[in-house]
Amino acid sequence: RTWIFMGLGPGRASDGGGGFAGTLQLSAMRAPHQLTARFTGAVPLLHEGTTAHEISLLYSRTLTGRSGHLSVGSGVGVATHEPCTGSGPECNLQRRVAIPFAAEAMLRVLPVFGIGVHAFANISELGYMGGVTIGAQFGWLPR
Repeated sequence: RTWIFMGLGPGRASDGGGGFAGTLQLSAMRAPHQLTARFTGAVPLLHEGTTAHEISLLYSRTLTGRSGHLSVGSGVGVATHEPCTGSGPECNLQRRVAIPFAAEAMLRVLPVFGIGVHAFANISELGYMGGVTIGAQFGWLPR
């Protein structure tokens, strides 16, 4: 089974600023194994803070049912943090190897469409980033 998930929700980076998060991922599963290529990001809202992004590859263990699946996983990725105190030269883009984590619960609505919740986090030398996104799945979904 192969699908794309896109989601939006709350997120934050390690500077404590709450904000907005997004997830875009491509997953392939042969139960109970799931492999995911993921891009996530968190941006501060209504104040200055750290913008963080991650590109990663994760391995998850999956529990499938008649109407969806649950999975938990981890992997390796690259985290980008951009702490800013304003616009221009005050921003300092930094990249480091990161350890990403994921947990998701997905409900299959149609054979090629589903909805779900994806919780994510990563840790690196730069700090952490995390969030929860709610979104849609498109593709050949698990059953």
